[in-house]
Amino acid sequence: MTSTVSLISCDEYNEEKVFNAVKTAVDLVGGIKSFVSAGSRVLIKPNLLSGKPPENAVTTHPTVLSAVVKLVREAGGIPVVGDSPAVEGNNNFEKFKKVCEATGILDVVNKLNVELVHFNASRVEIENPAGKVFKKFTVTGELQKCDSIINLCKLKTHGLALITGAVKNMFGTVPGLLKGQYHMRVPHRPEFSQMVVDLYQAVKPALSIMDAVVGMDGNGPGSGNPRQIGAIIASTDAVALDSVACQICDKDPYLLLTCRYGEEQGVGIADPKKINIMGEQVEKFKVKDFEVLVEDVSRKPVMRFIINAFREKTTAKPVVDYKKCTKCGTCYESCVPKAISMPDGYPDINYDACIKCYCCHEVCPDGAISLKKGFLYRLLAK
Repeated sequence: MTSTVSLISCDEYNEEKVFNAVKTAVDLVGGIKSFVSAGSRVLIKPNLLSGKPPENAVTTHPTVLSAVVKLVREAGGIPVVGDSPAVEGNNNFEKFKKVCEATGILDVVNKLNVELVHFNASRVEIENPAGKVFKKFTVTGELQKCDSIINLCKLKTHGLALITGAVKNMFGTVPGLLKGQYHMRVPHRPEFSQMVVDLYQAVKPALSIMDAVVGMDGNGPGSGNPRQIGAIIASTDAVALDSVACQICDKDPYLLLTCRYGEEQGVGIADPKKINIMGEQVEKFKVKDFEVLVEDVSRKPVMRFIINAFREKTTAKPVVDYKKCTKCGTCYESCVPKAISMPDGYPDINYDACIKCYCCHEVCPDGAISLKKGFLYRLLAK
């Protein structure tokens, strides 16, 4: 069994260049008409983490969204754009629009006259009998109003998932603050990664397209360093797409647990030898010094046993840089276990209550929260 991933050069966010790159990438995996039929309603799901400008590389770039909208329409489909950002409240469409405005997405929606849907507006429960652990999910009701999904992800680092990409982007189909409740159930990387794989199976998109023109390393997914990569990546297999993204970042794909679990459970292909790459080759885009946040120190069973047995000594924890903090309270509002208080207006983290979901780190608009690896983890990593 093999999977096909297209990898196309695109060195800048010029609208024409992006459209041509996206079209070529989609053509190499079957063409847009393989995924969109005339009259069908197609949900395009970008990564809209927070209201940062496009140049910060936090969100899917608007030119990539524009290209996909145009392709869907060329195939006779009806494009719909939606997401559930982590910082716009539980059910506030105006705050959602502000996130879309800041990221440049609203301009595309208005210019191309596309329907914008708020994932927090409705919820439905869906069954997931094929899931290994999670047999049902609560997701946005917008999924049931559409015939197919195009997954428009961004290549970035992530504190809990290592790298956020195509599989992880489907977590955005969970409405608003309900994401925090899932984090409470699966607060650590292995359990969280399994949940995301199960969710991907439940809401499987027809096509995944990754914006890797400019990615992000370091303190991602919201406050890292933009990194020029120069690629558009596409596949019907999100696991294989993420595997190629890991290779570009010079990381073993199996360190990304969504890749490892996805392959083990028959969801997709992570083995580079079983992925047919069309277009360019990985070496052209490889970033040797791509910095991830919390990389596994070893895949040996004995080391995994030590890390699991002494989790508190090995697990990274969120820490606040008070020089960067602007007292906005976003971390406080997003903390489902209520581990954050705001004495004197600054966040104070109760580590006994903290579940290490890293939502505070993810949503901080000022990059004031970073992840500090545990002492034993740092010792083992030497």
